[in-house]
Amino acid sequence: MGDKRGPYKIPSIYPLSADLRLRQKIRVADAARLNAMSEDAFRAKYPHLIRRVTDRLQAVELGDALNVGSEG
Repeated sequence: MGDKRGPYKIPSIYPLSADLRLRQKIRVADAARLNAMSEDAFRAKYPHLIRRVTDRLQAVELGDALNVGSEG
Protein backbone atom coordinates (compact mmCIF):
# COMPACT_ATOMS: atom_id res chain seq x y z
CA MET A 1 0.00 0.00 0.00
CA GLY A 2 1.13 3.52 -0.64
CA ASP A 3 1.98 5.98 2.06
CA LYS A 4 -0.72 8.45 3.02
CA ARG A 5 0.40 11.99 2.50
CA GLY A 6 -1.03 15.27 3.62
CA PRO A 7 -1.99 18.07 1.25
CA TYR A 8 0.76 19.32 -1.05
CA LYS A 9 2.37 22.49 0.25
CA ILE A 10 3.80 24.95 -2.24
CA PRO A 11 7.29 25.97 -1.12
CA SER A 12 7.41 29.49 0.28
CA ILE A 13 10.11 30.46 -2.22
CA TYR A 14 7.26 30.79 -4.74
CA PRO A 15 5.05 33.53 -3.29
CA LEU A 16 1.46 33.43 -4.50
CA SER A 17 -0.92 36.30 -4.92
CA ALA A 18 -3.95 36.37 -2.63
CA ASP A 19 -6.18 35.36 -5.54
CA LEU A 20 -4.11 32.28 -6.30
CA ARG A 21 -4.00 31.28 -2.63
CA LEU A 22 -7.80 31.38 -2.47
CA ARG A 23 -8.00 29.18 -5.58
CA GLN A 24 -5.89 26.38 -4.13
CA LYS A 25 -7.73 23.10 -3.58
CA ILE A 26 -8.29 21.60 -0.14
CA ARG A 27 -9.84 18.29 0.89
CA VAL A 28 -13.58 18.19 1.49
CA ALA A 29 -12.94 17.13 5.10
CA ASP A 30 -10.80 20.24 5.65
CA ALA A 31 -13.47 22.49 4.10
CA ALA A 32 -16.04 20.96 6.46
CA ARG A 33 -13.77 21.46 9.45
CA LEU A 34 -13.29 25.14 8.52
CA ASN A 35 -17.06 25.51 8.73
CA ALA A 36 -17.51 23.50 11.94
CA MET A 37 -19.56 20.74 10.37
CA SER A 38 -19.13 17.10 9.50
CA GLU A 39 -17.88 16.08 6.08
CA ASP A 40 -21.23 14.40 5.34
CA ALA A 41 -23.15 17.57 6.22
CA PHE A 42 -20.84 19.67 4.02
CA ARG A 43 -21.27 17.27 1.11
CA ALA A 44 -25.07 17.34 1.51
CA LYS A 45 -25.38 21.12 1.85
CA TYR A 46 -22.70 22.28 -0.63
CA PRO A 47 -22.34 19.66 -3.39
CA HIS A 48 -21.93 22.44 -5.97
CA LEU A 49 -18.59 23.45 -4.40
CA ILE A 50 -17.03 19.99 -4.63
CA ARG A 51 -14.88 19.28 -7.68
CA ARG A 52 -13.47 15.94 -8.77
CA VAL A 53 -9.69 16.30 -9.09
CA THR A 54 -8.95 12.66 -9.92
CA ASP A 55 -11.02 9.47 -9.99
CA ARG A 56 -10.65 9.16 -6.21
CA LEU A 57 -9.93 12.70 -5.02
CA GLN A 58 -12.50 15.42 -4.51
CA ALA A 59 -11.60 18.93 -3.40
CA VAL A 60 -13.01 22.38 -2.69
CA GLU A 61 -11.37 25.71 -3.49
CA LEU A 62 -10.20 27.40 -0.31
CA GLY A 63 -11.97 30.66 -1.18
CA ASP A 64 -15.27 28.83 -1.65
CA ALA A 65 -14.89 27.04 1.67
CA LEU A 66 -14.19 30.34 3.44
CA ASN A 67 -17.21 32.04 1.80
CA VAL A 68 -19.67 29.38 2.94
CA GLY A 69 -20.21 31.11 6.28
CA SER A 70 -20.88 34.47 4.63
CA GLU A 71 -23.69 33.15 2.40
CA GLY A 72 -27.04 34.53 3.47
